[in-house]
Amino acid sequence: MTDVPAFVVGRRTDVLAWNPLGAALVADFRALSPRQRNFARLIFLDEHIGALFTDRRRKARDIVAFLCAVMFTVVWWFAADHGRPHYWAIFVALIVVSLLAAWYAGRGIWQAARSLVRAGRKDADKETG
Repeated sequence: MTDVPAFVVGRRTDVLAWNPLGAALVADFRALSPRQRNFARLIFLDEHIGALFTDRRRKARDIVAFLCAVMFTVVWWFAADHGRPHYWAIFVALIVVSLLAAWYAGRGIWQAARSLVRAGRKDADKETG
């Protein structure tokens, strides 16, 4: 795949691999240290890369939702001691955070779908008009 920018992104938004167009579009990932090759870090902290996204706030929301889902999975399956007395409080807190993340992600999916439908209508109007 050489005619479109491409990235391989890990579960913590680390950029694991990229093609030349991806590097030309976003950043020279070879020049960055492995710790700096992280989309969450780059979008929040690098003004140049954040400006590449037309709706930086939406992209930041998507990243936060994704990281919340990863956090819930890791905490729930690997770090939670289910025998502790405050187990249910932690469980409820993680469920609330996950529901908020799902709401944000669902909202983003809805907005993307709406944009695609609108774009399709505009293309259809151009063809008929």
